[in-house]
Amino acid sequence: MKKKMNIRLTVAALLLSPALSWSAAYDDDESNFFVAGAGANEALELVNQIVCFMKNTRAEEFVNDGVYRATIYADDCVTTSADSSSADSAKPKSSSASGGDKQGATTEQKTASTAILRVTRADASSPVLSKGWFALTQNEDMGNGQTMETKIDVFMDVVQTAGVSQEAPQGEWTMRYSLAAGADIPMGEGFTLPKGTPMGIGYIDAKGEALRFKDNGAQGSGNVIANFAENGDIEGIYMEEVWIEDNGMSGGTSVGISDESGAESYEGGLSSAVFVQNAFVIDSANKVFCKKLLKAETIDFSNLDEDTFAPARSEYTPTAGDGLNTEETCYSTDVNKAYRNVWRYGVYDASGDRYELSNQAFPMKALVNEGTENEQEVFAYAGYWGVHVDPESIGSVTDSLVFEKEDFAGDANASAPTYTLRPKNVRLEKRAKEYVSLNSLDGMTLGLNMAQDTYWTTQLTSLNAALADSSTYNEYEGSFNAETQTFSFTDGVNFYPNYSKEALSTPISFTVADWLSKMKKVIGQGEDWEFTEYATMHVYSHDTQQGYSINEKAMNNPDDGTAPTDDSDTSAGVASDISSVVKDLSEIAEGLKCLTECPTASLLAATYGDALTKAQQAVESGESISEASPSPFASPGPYVTEEKTVTFNYCEEGIDEDYCKQQRTYQVGEWVDGLIAGEITEYSVVDGSVTENGQTLSTGIADTVRSLMAEGTIRDTRDLFQGAKALIPEGQQNRELDLSWGVMSGPMVLASDLPKLECTKNQSTGEYEGETPPEFTDAQAAETRYCLDKLWSNKSLTTYNLVFEVQPAFEIYDSGGNAVAFDPPKMLYFSVPNDVDAYGEDAGKNLRLEYGGFGDLFGIPGNVIDISTGENLGQYFDGQWKENYRYLSRFIIPNGAEVLDKVTGSTYRVKGLNGEEYLSLAPEAKGSVTYTATSDDLIPDSLMIDVGPNGGDNFIGTKPEKSDMINGGEPSVIHGKVLFDPSGS
Repeated sequence: MKKKMNIRLTVAALLLSPALSWSAAYDDDESNFFVAGAGANEALELVNQIVCFMKNTRAEEFVNDGVYRATIYADDCVTTSADSSSADSAKPKSSSASGGDKQGATTEQKTASTAILRVTRADASSPVLSKGWFALTQNEDMGNGQTMETKIDVFMDVVQTAGVSQEAPQGEWTMRYSLAAGADIPMGEGFTLPKGTPMGIGYIDAKGEALRFKDNGAQGSGNVIANFAENGDIEGIYMEEVWIEDNGMSGGTSVGISDESGAESYEGGLSSAVFVQNAFVIDSANKVFCKKLLKAETIDFSNLDEDTFAPARSEYTPTAGDGLNTEETCYSTDVNKAYRNVWRYGVYDASGDRYELSNQAFPMKALVNEGTENEQEVFAYAGYWGVHVDPESIGSVTDSLVFEKEDFAGDANASAPTYTLRPKNVRLEKRAKEYVSLNSLDGMTLGLNMAQDTYWTTQLTSLNAALADSSTYNEYEGSFNAETQTFSFTDGVNFYPNYSKEALSTPISFTVADWLSKMKKVIGQGEDWEFTEYATMHVYSHDTQQGYSINEKAMNNPDDGTAPTDDSDTSAGVASDISSVVKDLSEIAEGLKCLTECPTASLLAATYGDALTKAQQAVESGESISEASPSPFASPGPYVTEEKTVTFNYCEEGIDEDYCKQQRTYQVGEWVDGLIAGEITEYSVVDGSVTENGQTLSTGIADTVRSLMAEGTIRDTRDLFQGAKALIPEGQQNRELDLSWGVMSGPMVLASDLPKLECTKNQSTGEYEGETPPEFTDAQAAETRYCLDKLWSNKSLTTYNLVFEVQPAFEIYDSGGNAVAFDPPKMLYFSVPNDVDAYGEDAGKNLRLEYGGFGDLFGIPGNVIDISTGENLGQYFDGQWKENYRYLSRFIIPNGAEVLDKVTGSTYRVKGLNGEEYLSLAPEAKGSVTYTATSDDLIPDSLMIDVGPNGGDNFIGTKPEKSDMINGGEPSVIHGKVLFDPSGS
């Protein structure tokens, strides 16, 4: 298979949206919007990546100070959000009575690259000369769940003659770079690209108003010129790769070919690639961006010039029916007409300083095989949810490998803190309660699904028959109106086998008063202990990704958001869960009890053993995983497992007449709440591990996966296990459980809290209310019975979940052997202004956001947008994901808006730092701009000079040894943060 290498360096500088800057952290931090989907920006992506790397090496601080080292985190340079183009972001979330999505948080990932630089200047009137050696770690998606790890050495030579000025808005500088394989790169079919093999060269220059860029080699072929005018206009040329229908093109010179015919299959036929030179103009005053085809070429990457790496080119003439657009296309650059998305927000305190958590995530590094040819640095990133280790280094991590905190900025005589990592099989998450008032849910999107709670079937039918029937819809979606105290459900939703939502022909509507009058049972009527039991409404907000339990106290006091101290407390807050990670397992020393979705040691290992076998077979066959693996859970919970007819005697005790008897046939999958001790799964802590039935709980494949990652066979386990699933019995159908990321258990309680889950009893007879599960024997029916309804309706109960991730996980310990604690995310609330024009369906809502540290503010709901047509496909989507689909926030928090920490009462200011824009079409602008750039303005191949090891006299030289560097060879800069001042000042 012939495949083009897709080398990327990762980015920051922008072409179409200028960076906005002010002046104190809130004022100084820049807001950058990358205009995605615009070919001119994509063409300059590599330039932007290089600029980002250079910017964060802080070369200006080390002029004439000797060779120094910097660590750069490519993940902190991205211009667009990976989540916005991922189908995972739009994955449907069910609002079952247990509340919401069943996937735990995942470990934050950052991959480190190393830069070594020497910056010199002869005197104040001389140019600044920079020579750099970058060691980049990249990964190439090879398809079929396989990711090829590649290491690229970059040799860079930069000459800067002037800074940014009005006459030279990009500064005055020239950069040449060369790429080579940093390690042997397996190319498939027994072929390996040896370490040191040249892979391409590039050239960038900025002079006057022009910025030019050219890139030749295995990584592709880029060619751009952009001229920046003082009035904000930009015009130039950019090259893009375009796939066209194959109309008999000859020569086999197309890019991306996958067979000997020189064409690649696509739905409906064959296609080939041509490289198109587009002339473009950005008209700042009229807010339009227009482009038109200037020239088209086929390019043969198998035939490269030995000196310049220039591929052989043949001009291609567009023909009718090949799909190549030869017409002018225009877009609006008006922000108000663009699809915008902010994916990184800054949060600031009242004085404008960045709001930092006390114990935030930090990077680390370790050294293995020190002093040998196989010396290797291992980079890791530790945070609240766990520790991420660069996948290619996972096999090198042992309990004794010592890591140093890499961004430690102590004094010259201080030593960086050290840590060790230990593998962990499971993450324990805790869900405690927080409380809000019922009226604070005003306008929020809510999902209701209580049909399977048969204890309230009669009452639900009385309230609205549709609510007691799940045969048509899995849930109903709507909202609550605080002014009228009315719940209105306007849409029916299904999650199985695929997500779908449709408007109800007759909306379901009821008031709080309706609920209180119909959703109740009088227990012990006429007895002196008579009491009324009210149903708790369980809903899930797709706005806050949070479940809420609304009881009768909350409905009677809708403005009360206080927490109860015990079950007799009249406080009326609506209960919701707050998640945290339990680091010290002594918290559950007494053991945990699980009633539903309970993994066992043997079943969990069997599930993932089977899934791994299927995944590896899929890779070998080139096909996807098609068959489900067995369930990892002990039992289906309180569902009837086999059809059974039961006879009930409705007369008083001692009366046994035919007229007293009535039969009922239970169908498989019917919900009948009630479990006895023998049906409850128990977990214990033994020697620091969570066990079940005496066995340590784990996926059982961690060692195998670590070995595969150490070999470089796989990088991302989610790719390998893509499509892996298990079928979980749920009601009268099976639910698909996604195994690609891991498994999360159902909610569990401490052993001491199990009595709180005992089912309601008739206080007169001592009998359990409701139906007895039909499979119970008389002896089982007499045992203590526990109900899931109690698990969900108890307002003060703390629950736990076990999370098993497929990606190898680690726990971090300090030099004293103590587990390192990180601050949990903060919950911050944003009151959306009641402006429908600006905020649409979210106007007036009070949304909960999660703040994980500076730059990490999440929780704004989104929709799937087809950016080519503007069609809104809704919040959730699980159909065929297309390249032009994006999951974008439904609104952007305006700069300066405040968020509230309800725990402390503190308010903070918010500012968008990084965002993306997708331009809308502007056909009315066709013919309104003038194109002046020609192909002759592009960089000629004569300027392409190899500065790498094969460049002869142009070679910048071999990478300096650690002993030749300042700061003892340790990093002097960590992604823009200077840690070592060579001047000592």
